[in-house]
Amino acid sequence: MHTRGQSAGKALAGIRMVRSDGNRASLPRLLFRRELPLALVSAVPFGWVLIGLESLPIFGKERRCAHDRVADTIVIDLRASRVDPEEPTGF
Repeated sequence: MHTRGQSAGKALAGIRMVRSDGNRASLPRLLFRRELPLALVSAVPFGWVLIGLESLPIFGKERRCAHDRVADTIVIDLRASRVDPEEPTGF
């Protein structure tokens, strides 16, 4: 996730995680703002319920979970940013 912004599943889906400004997320940001809170919550009894609730905003307008907001990350669709060879470029 740190070097490419992708897990194997994200790579197969053609998506990538980046900071909201488009830059790569740093390793400390990923560890301490994204992964550690989820690990701590999952360690408490019935933490899976909280993680499920934390994930519900994915169905909202911005499609960002709470851990995305805390880490200031977004998921981008790489297929949408590719240039279509059939599309005229204006040159």
